[in-house]
Amino acid sequence: MFSNWYERSAYVCFAALALLMTAIWTRPGLEAALHEPIKPGFGPPFTLWQAWKLFCSFTWERVLLAGTTIAISIRLFLGDWKPIDVLVVLAIVMAFPFQEYFTHKYLLHRPTRNFLGQRAESVAALVHRVHHRNPWCMQRAINPPIAVVFYAVGLPILFFPLLAPPQAMTGIAASWIVLLAYEWIHLLIHTSHVPRNRLYKRIWRNHRLHHFKNEHYWFNVSTIGVDAILGTQPELAEVPTSKTCLSLDQSREAASTAPEIDGSANLSLSGADYESPS
Repeated sequence: MFSNWYERSAYVCFAALALLMTAIWTRPGLEAALHEPIKPGFGPPFTLWQAWKLFCSFTWERVLLAGTTIAISIRLFLGDWKPIDVLVVLAIVMAFPFQEYFTHKYLLHRPTRNFLGQRAESVAALVHRVHHRNPWCMQRAINPPIAVVFYAVGLPILFFPLLAPPQAMTGIAASWIVLLAYEWIHLLIHTSHVPRNRLYKRIWRNHRLHHFKNEHYWFNVSTIGVDAILGTQPELAEVPTSKTCLSLDQSREAASTAPEIDGSANLSLSGADYESPS
């Protein structure tokens, strides 16, 4: 696969077209969601089983589950296990917290730009802005279709030119598993399920602080560590409460009608939620 530049170029064009079509398809719905009221809060209580059933009820999460299952099945079928398989998995697991951090900070929180006199905003940033406006909405807590499509068409470009097919499939399968874990943890954080595990409680606390305290800090979502390394995990008392953590950017809202805050929404983040995990 991808044995010559012609094949690689053809596949890159196919991948780019798939991503472009997905972006065009999803943008209208996202732009419509910007006119909905801002709703802080996290909805009804959830058990783990209820949260998992909800997770599996979304079409694109079922696609993610199917993609993960297919990738694992292909890898098991190919066999030919080598020590490099372990190294590939370790590299992906160790790299993901940094991937998550930089994607969140520089792609999802990328500000709008002026292009030919018009405001231009990427689909990824638009998705995230809608998510911040309506953080309890489970359909907005999950990754958009473009993320799943990106993994489906992008991972072969990354791994097959670098590794033998069995080891390339190890990388692809491990990447799908990591994405699935990210999606599950992120959705669970956006329910009212109460953390019990110390590690998960730390992850849960940081992401809620990102949403309701200040959007310029706590960029890890399903992991921890990179924020501490790069200085975006300060002491809570040192961080001012942002007025734009729900809208993300007041200047964007100034161009249209000021967002309405739904007064009936229950902001389920009391001071106790910000205590250090015990």
